[in-house]
This record gives sequence, structure tokens and C-alpha cells, in this order.
Amino acid sequence: MTTLLSDVHIPWLDFLLHDAPVRLLRFSSDESLRAQLPQADMLLVRTVTKIDAATFPEFPSRLKIIGTATAGTDHIDQNHLGAYGVRMIHSPGCNAHSVAEYVATAVLHGVKGDVSKLPRLTAGIIGYGQTGSRTATLLRSFGITCRTCDPMLNESKPGFEHTPLHDALNSDIVSLHVPLTHTGPHPTALMLTKETLKDKPVRMLINAARGGVLNEKDAVTLKKSGHLKNLTLDVWQNEPDLQSDSLEAADLATPHIAGYSEQGKIQAARMVLAEAGRLLGFRVSDAEPEQKLPGVIDARNGLYSAIQKLHPAFELDGKLRKRPADFTRLRNTHPLRMEFRYHRLSGLPESDRKVAAGLGFKLLK
Repeated sequence: MTTLLSDVHIPWLDFLLHDAPVRLLRFSSDESLRAQLPQADMLLVRTVTKIDAATFPEFPSRLKIIGTATAGTDHIDQNHLGAYGVRMIHSPGCNAHSVAEYVATAVLHGVKGDVSKLPRLTAGIIGYGQTGSRTATLLRSFGITCRTCDPMLNESKPGFEHTPLHDALNSDIVSLHVPLTHTGPHPTALMLTKETLKDKPVRMLINAARGGVLNEKDAVTLKKSGHLKNLTLDVWQNEPDLQSDSLEAADLATPHIAGYSEQGKIQAARMVLAEAGRLLGFRVSDAEPEQKLPGVIDARNGLYSAIQKLHPAFELDGKLRKRPADFTRLRNTHPLRMEFRYHRLSGLPESDRKVAAGLGFKLLK
């Protein structure tokens, strides 16, 4: 029987493994992780667990796989794992739609719900993987013109419409969707600074990628000077320890929850467990959990008002500003949201219906 040791905050594992010959252990602290790790064939973590030579100088001989129920992998040193013959598995694209909805929500927040402004805007999508491409699809459904920047994709995919970074930054909206990398031909660490942004007419800057991609101090300076009009931060350079001036400068501030949805979480767990099962000899359930459809939302006051009720970003913004030290607790304990396609809106004004339909809402009369 395979033994899986998992972060206690990764949901749906019992459902996905209910018929599998897998013993499930849970850890809620670094101490319980280290105490139980010698029993595990596989370790399943989130981005909050950093795995490298400093945190785990060596691995138990029984451990074969470390999986992360996330799209990003910069918290795991894959070379260190390889030296011990441990394989890494992750779940690319698992929460792409949830992040795209977060960016769309931030854009609506930036125009204060005035959807008539959207078709006049341009957006620079920096990074065009699964999350960036999904974000561009949503924004294009609003009538926003998207410029896509991804030098790696430009080199590997003939016909990709690549816009150089300098030109992509000449947009009303800049949304970041790149991994955090420090080496290679196109490193992303601190790719946006005062120098790269100082001559650009950016109205909205949205970072739901990785904190280290943006020089926060420079962004704060640009915001204070009025050069940058609107700043949304879901990820932070030193999270969970936030800089007070960064928090104050952000128009929308959240504790790294852009990708947090019921659907994103189950997809993340299913993807990583399916690959682990293929390697370790167990099968993951392909059934979908029964989820109660949320009640109908009265949207007579407009789409933006409805989204303020539905998306936790607004509630978490207020809580994070009051108690920045609660970053991790807020991230771990706030109820997961249902993505927009599961919600029904009634009474929505005609002017907002196209944008709401683009977001996937079910529209009632």
C-alpha cells in the first residue's frame, strides 16, 4: 500500500482516493511533516512549503515523489530532488480559470464597474501559458485588445503573435502570468521595475503570478507619483511578511488567493494524484463531487456589485489591511469560492449582460 503524506490544507484527497490502496497521512506544521516523512512514499505540498537543500538536506530512502498541488514550482529545487532520485510532479494550469477570473475582477474594480470603458482599453498579457491565455480570452470577451508577450513561446511556437515586452507594457492594463525564474535566456525575477515602467502609460498593474517578478518598492514609488493609477497585488515579494507601504499603495490587496476556487483545488489534486498513481500503481477517482448550486444573486445594481458579493477578494482586502500578520491564516482558512459559471444572476442590467456572459455567469431575467 502506498503512503501519502499531505498538507492538511489540500482538500478533496479523501474523495479522490476513496477506492485507492493509499494510506493518507496529514501534516499541519513543519514538525509533523518531518516526523512523518520517513513513512511516506509520496509527499504532497503547497507553495508555502519550501523544499531545497537548506530545508531538507536529505530525503528518506522510501520517498519516491514530491508533488505540489500548484501550477508554480519555484518553491521546489528540482536539482536537489534529482540528486536523491526523487521525482517532482505538479499541476500546470489547474487554477488557470480561477486566476483569470481574479484578473477580470481586478479590471472591473479598476474601472469601478463601468463596463462601457472596457472596449477602449488595451491589456499587456505578460506570459502566455495556460493562465495568461485564459486571462486573455476573458478580457477579449469584454472587448479589450490584448497584446501577448511570451519570448519562450515565441521561440517554440511558429505563428504565435508575440509582442516584445517594451511594447506590451504600452498598455492600459498589464497582467503578469510568468513563473519566477532567476536563470536561463529569459529570467523573470524583478522583470518589472521603475526603469521598465517609467515611460509606459500603465493604468492598471495586476500581479497574480509571483511576488518576485515585480519590484514592489518601484511600483509603490510609481503609484505615489501618480504614474501608476491602479495596483492589484495578490502575491508579494516577501510574503507572508508584507511591507506596509506596498499594502497601502495597492488598490486591491489579497493574500495569494487568486487561484483559490473549489474547482481549481480539485483539479490540482486530481492532476498530481493521477500522475503519481500512474507511477506508484494506484488509480484516482474520475468522478466529480456533488456540489450544491449557489443561490440566485440579485444583480439589479449591476455586475460589479454582484461580483463584490461573490468574490472573496473584496472581503479579504479589508481583513488583510486590518491585520497584515494574518496573511497565512486568511489564505488557509477563508472558504473556497465557486467559479462564476456556477452562479446565477437575476435582474442584471442589459448594459452588463455581455461582460457577465463572457465571465460564464448564468443569466436569468
